[in-house]
Amino acid sequence: MKTNAHQFLETSFGYDLSQRVLAYFLSKKSVKELSKRLKKVFAKNVLDIGCATAFYRDDIPVKNFTGIDISNDFIKTAKKRFPGDKFFVMDSANLTFPKDTFDTVISKGVLHHLPEKKLIKSIKESLRVTRRKGHVIILDAIQPIDSWNIFGKFLRNLDQGHNILHSSDYKSLLKKHFILDEFKIYSSFPYDICIYTISKSKNPFSTSKPQ
Repeated sequence: MKTNAHQFLETSFGYDLSQRVLAYFLSKKSVKELSKRLKKVFAKNVLDIGCATAFYRDDIPVKNFTGIDISNDFIKTAKKRFPGDKFFVMDSANLTFPKDTFDTVISKGVLHHLPEKKLIKSIKESLRVTRRKGHVIILDAIQPIDSWNIFGKFLRNLDQGHNILHSSDYKSLLKKHFILDEFKIYSSFPYDICIYTISKSKNPFSTSKPQ
């Protein structure tokens, strides 16, 4: 059963407020890490899974941006905010895009909301719609590594999905089903970020600049 707090966070206003007040620095760090990877692989056409209200779209360094979310309210706000981009109400496990559509698929803060079967199906769908050398970059906040970070733990518990696993368990699960090229944890107040990069081929970050 959803609490009033969770119901509030599922509104566009509540989500945006939480990003400005509670998760601003964390999300900025997350988007910075995403941006570094997108620039390194020269991504020009990106799909954002669980884009919410597209609050950090301005920080994503790509011209062709598409976002999906299961929330009608979030997508409505995203369309108003960025009329030049494409946004759709869509389930990550049932993407309607043709195969080989995007250079890169990104996802931030969605992992812990998906049960295992849907998680695997969603990533398979993400890989299907990426091009031959495409890859999927997943970021998710984790409980603070520092045991003294009580504030971070409090905030993390406000948004713990019903399917949360330890970051190392996610690593094992993803390695079992996919080519996991990157697994890193970054410290960022108020809690920490785990990054998983999955691709159709080995070593996506060794891609040379196109001539």
